[in-house]
Amino acid sequence: MKKNCRWSLGLLLSALILLVGCQDPKPQAESLTLSKTRVSIAVGEEIMLTRAGEGGAVEVTLPAGEDFTLSVDNGQIAQVDGKTIKGLAAGKASVTVTAGTQHATLIVEVQASNNKPEQKLTLSPTSINVPVGRAVVFGTQQGNGVDVVVTTEPAADFAISTSESDKVQISGHKVTGLAVGSYTLEVSAGSAKATFELTVEECADKDLTGTFLKNSGKKTIFVPDKLDKVWDLQEKLKNLMESNTNYLFDHLDEEHKAIWFIDKNAKNGHFAMAYSHIAYVIKPGGGEMPYLEGRYMDELNGMFELIWVGLLEDVGFEIDPNSPPELQVDQDGSHYFEDVHPTLPYMVRMFYKTRTDDSGSKVEDIYVRMTPIISM
Repeated sequence: MKKNCRWSLGLLLSALILLVGCQDPKPQAESLTLSKTRVSIAVGEEIMLTRAGEGGAVEVTLPAGEDFTLSVDNGQIAQVDGKTIKGLAAGKASVTVTAGTQHATLIVEVQASNNKPEQKLTLSPTSINVPVGRAVVFGTQQGNGVDVVVTTEPAADFAISTSESDKVQISGHKVTGLAVGSYTLEVSAGSAKATFELTVEECADKDLTGTFLKNSGKKTIFVPDKLDKVWDLQEKLKNLMESNTNYLFDHLDEEHKAIWFIDKNAKNGHFAMAYSHIAYVIKPGGGEMPYLEGRYMDELNGMFELIWVGLLEDVGFEIDPNSPPELQVDQDGSHYFEDVHPTLPYMVRMFYKTRTDDSGSKVEDIYVRMTPIISM
């Protein structure tokens, strides 16, 4: 019996020893570690530190049950706010990460900020087809005769270049194809660049045809058969006017695609015997059709009523001064003449506008406007 008891007691002690030996040891606390020990940021840039697995710029592995705090040794270089670090000035700072009794160091290098944003440039459209000699205007906004809108961000001036300067003429923001072919232009603003495809075609109407109006046997105004073609054939128009009439080319109005001529006498500051100005307006505002217009400027107030019959003869009307047609009256009470041209497919309207000149006198500017009856 005693032998059995000793055996049972020994078996129980062995089981206890085995049970104690199989238990897990007490877990050791994890150490504080950082996913990075050095970072580089720009002045003004912020980064955040987060717990491991939360996706911060620097992830912190923590001892169980601990949170962390940040402190910095140089507040002139970097600023700590909660778990965020912000670069203040170029230099280096040490940020201490503390969790309970453990510490880790993060070196923060702050780089000088480059505040200049990346230059961007876009074109609309990116290609165009034009006849030989037709200028293409590049600009920053639609209107004013601009064919290609150049958008830069941030706003900056732009330049246009080509490797075929013998076939493409570039003058500022205006490009003219001198020979038939396809050409690649480069538009640049700072470091930003874009390409533009210019296709120059043979002009369908090589010759500018039309009729010269005459006064006392002298050619005065050239009236084209196709008014809307003169913009593409403006050099031919200039040659026709300057070689045959008393008018000189004055200027281009890109917004309205208008070609202006001035009487030689008016240009020299003298009295013009005919119209002081003539304009071929291809793209008027307000949905108007293209028109050809002559202007008598600075006439004495009331002169229109006296001279309008003679002015009509300048544009090809034959009127009996003893039996002139009756003038019409517009909504402002001003008189005007309007009728179809006797020989050309144009509607002719003669009218005047009253204004006060620099000396305070009332003067009249008298206009004759010729508008194509059919599509020109």
